[in-house]
Amino acid sequence: MSTTRVAPPPKISPFARPFVWWAGHPWIPLWVLVCLAPGAVLALRTVDESGYETLVQPLAWAFVALFVVALGLAMVASARRSVTRLAFGTIAAVAALGVLLWPVTRVTLGRTMCPARAGTDLGSAVAAGALGAWQRGAPGGEGWRNAQADGGWRDRSRAVSLLDYQLVDTGCWERVAPIDVTSTWHEFRVTVQGRDQAALSKSVVVHTALGTGGWKITAIEGPLP
Repeated sequence: MSTTRVAPPPKISPFARPFVWWAGHPWIPLWVLVCLAPGAVLALRTVDESGYETLVQPLAWAFVALFVVALGLAMVASARRSVTRLAFGTIAAVAALGVLLWPVTRVTLGRTMCPARAGTDLGSAVAAGALGAWQRGAPGGEGWRNAQADGGWRDRSRAVSLLDYQLVDTGCWERVAPIDVTSTWHEFRVTVQGRDQAALSKSVVVHTALGTGGWKITAIEGPLP
C-alpha cells in the first residue's frame, strides 16, 4: 500500500510574514491608516512646534505615500475578486479619510501667534492699506483677492467715517494641524464716527492670505464693539 507524501508548506522568513499577511488582508491596514490619520496630523503639529519644522513637509508626503500604497494594494486585491467591492471600498476609505481630516485641518480654533517660520512679512501692509482707503472714503478694493471689496465691507465702511487707526497685533489662525502661515489676521484699534454721533473706539480684524500675487485681503470683521 503506497502513501502519498504531502509537501510541507514553504517556509516564510519572519521578516516577510507581515507583508504576506498584508497581501492576504489588504483592507485592514488601509482602514487602520484611515483611523490613525488625525493622530498623524497631530504628530506633525508636535514636530512643527518642537523646532523641526523642516521635517513636517517630508513626513506629510511620507504619510500620503503610505496611504496611496495601501489603497493601491487593496484595490488590486479587490479587483481580482469583485469590482463592486473594489468601488465600494475605495469610495468608503477616501470619504472616511476626508471626514476625519476635515476637523483637524480646516476648522479654525481661534487666533494665535504665528510661528517663527512665518517670517516678518505677514500681510500687515496690505491690511493697513484697506484702513487707509477707508479713512480716505474709499473701500480699498485693490487690496482684495479679486480686486474688489466685499459688498458687506463697502456698506459698513460707508456707514461710518474712520478718524484714526492703529495696528494692535498680527498673527495666524489656530488649528490642530501645523499652523498655515499663508493665512493671517491683523487687529486694528480704530476711532470711528457716524452721522451726528460721537467718536467711538472700535476693533477691526482684517483677514489676509498669501497667493501667487502676494498678500491679499479675504475678509474684514468689524467695526466690533
